[in-house]
Amino acid sequence: MKEDARYDGLYAVMTSIPPGRMPVSEIISVNRGRWQIEESFRIMKSEFRSRPVFLQVWERISAHFTTCFIALLVFRLLEFRINEAALRAVPAGQIVDALRAMDVHVVKDCYTSDFERSEITDVIGEASGMRFDVELLTPAMLEKYRKLSGRAPAKRIHLPHPPRAGRDAPDSTRP
Repeated sequence: MKEDARYDGLYAVMTSIPPGRMPVSEIISVNRGRWQIEESFRIMKSEFRSRPVFLQVWERISAHFTTCFIALLVFRLLEFRINEAALRAVPAGQIVDALRAMDVHVVKDCYTSDFERSEITDVIGEASGMRFDVELLTPAMLEKYRKLSGRAPAKRIHLPHPPRAGRDAPDSTRP
């Protein structure tokens, strides 16, 4: 009992990585980012409704999950831009709900918004450079947006990533 109490408050990490193959500080750094991976799977399962899968042919199952992972990548990039524009972390569920509610309807050969503006829809417009809520989308505007979507962003997006081993690795002696 006393022996077990020595480990109270400590979090153990087991790995199959052989000793000397990767520094302990890097293993700790990767483990600290595990929540982001778990959150991504939660978003895919709940927000993107990727499950259950009623497919039996391996190629179709693979295509389904490849599509889900690409959608997740695009969503995470958009989420990063939205959080940057909002100057705060906007929950993924709120972003998905706002995107689902952003309908448009056709008036002759133009499109106009058919959704209520909110702080999140405004931030989505700012982050994407497309203001569907205040613009009448003509065929020329749609063509402009199509061309913009294929071009590299004017500002490079710097995504956060775990520190590398070596000069910017966290001190392994800290908890």
